[in-house]
Amino acid sequence: VPPKGQLGIIVAPAPVVPIPKGLPGFSLIAEVMLDKFLYYLPYYRQHQKYLHLGIDLPKTTIEGWFKPVAEMLKPLYEVLQTAVLTETDYLQSDGTTIPVVNKEKHKALKEYIWTLRAPLLKLICYTYPNEGSRSGKTGKELLGNFKGYLQTDDYSVYESICKEALACHVGCWAHSR
Repeated sequence: VPPKGQLGIIVAPAPVVPIPKGLPGFSLIAEVMLDKFLYYLPYYRQHQKYLHLGIDLPKTTIEGWFKPVAEMLKPLYEVLQTAVLTETDYLQSDGTTIPVVNKEKHKALKEYIWTLRAPLLKLICYTYPNEGSRSGKTGKELLGNFKGYLQTDDYSVYESICKEALACHVGCWAHSR
């Protein structure tokens, strides 16, 4: 019922949704992201799963949810990365190659994702700085302020980072041979 003296219909505010103007709720978004990143289920297989359940949820729609969800989670990621880099004096790091499709060149390029692990805090942060670069500049931007023990493989960038940051570079058993 409208307030006294006013005509019309009062509409309740729309519920909060994870993707602006989107239809999926928080639980569906959580399921899609868990399927993708915890159970390694590609989007096309998730599409097949939903078809089997009688729901035609296109692969492109599911893929389109990734970026807004990543933006929504960015503040949490930044807190995690800060904690990993500042709340411990023992850090493990490694760069791992990943194929990234370059649409202009129509081929997959070898790029790097950096793993930062704070084992004493039981925290792991994966980062993809400077579009997959493993350059010394990228390493210095990422790890240049770290103080403590940095355990890595024998990639020369880590040694130079440790010298400049006054961190102690520690090798690993796997690379001692």
